Amino acid sequence: MTGILPAPEEYAALTPTEGSPVWRAFSDVRMLSTAGYATLLQVAYPTVGYGVHQYSSFVKDPWGRLFRTLDYVHGTIYGGPELAGSIGARVRAMHKTIRGRKDDGSRYSAMEPDAFAWVHATLAVGIFEGTRHFSRPMSAEAKQEFWTGSLSDLEKTRVQVSEETLRKYVGYYEGYWRANLRKVTMSLKDGKLHATGLLVKDAVPLIPESDTVFTSEEGVSYKFVMDESGKVIRTEEIHRGGNYILNRK
Repeated sequence: MTGILPAPEEYAALTPTEGSPVWRAFSDVRMLSTAGYATLLQVAYPTVGYGVHQYSSFVKDPWGRLFRTLDYVHGTIYGGPELAGSIGARVRAMHKTIRGRKDDGSRYSAMEPDAFAWVHATLAVGIFEGTRHFSRPMSAEAKQEFWTGSLSDLEKTRVQVSEETLRKYVGYYEGYWRANLRKVTMSLKDGKLHATGLLVKDAVPLIPESDTVFTSEEGVSYKFVMDESGKVIRTEEIHRGGNYILNRK
């Protein structure tokens, strides 16, 4: 993937397939019971809340907004790779003009990666709560598989990286995207590289896809960049919400 949005030839590999955890979960009509819950979680995030209040018909037509969102979600899951790709591009283009100021005078933009990531996460939480209340609660492994698509696929791409190489990446990294500061600490535990600073408090193990690219089970990837001497100078954090350039401190 050369940019934030995938190329058309990459759509098929990124679209949920029939029988996958995401495909199964969103086809269960009982999960609509927590759609309103997910919507309220979304607007609780300041950037999303301000954007919706100033640009959306959420207050006047909350159910209409919810159903339009569901149209997009179900289109990306069940409409096939081409429709999923076009919806992704359309949604991103729509959000480029959503920007403004909060009550405290600070600026916000709907293009903030954390805002995209938050909305994406609320959809998953809605499914988790829906199964807990109206079906069978999902195990930790099932939740992880739902989030990543399939843990086994990540494990299949795992490559062997020497501990000497892994030690090069240990350290503290931080960087800005617009006004958002990301802080990530890389550590080595039990021969595996771990990242601290994601959506969970604990250190998250990273699965090596090459000597320089590692991916967490949450679907966040890190590409480590070195200077001419071989010293690690930064890592590029890549996730569904966007990219961060994190410089090593």
